[in-house]
Amino acid sequence: MRQEKRSPDPMGSELDGEAEQVALPIPKTGKKYGWSRTYIYEQLKSGRIKGKKAGRRTLVDDASARAHWQSLPDFKAG
Repeated sequence: MRQEKRSPDPMGSELDGEAEQVALPIPKTGKKYGWSRTYIYEQLKSGRIKGKKAGRRTLVDDASARAHWQSLPDFKAG
């Protein structure tokens, strides 16, 4: 039986049929959470999300990004 590929979900489901990753590069973090590259670097600089350097690449700790996402206020219309 063939499995369907899932789209990115900020609440933590699988990305494109692959197992969830512990650290994501900046572009994948942006896609997953809907954040711009600039916003991600601002959050890394402020310490709200954690990152690691792997050579020239910056990898974002997905658990800290998810915690930051969940700490954002809910949208209230009106």
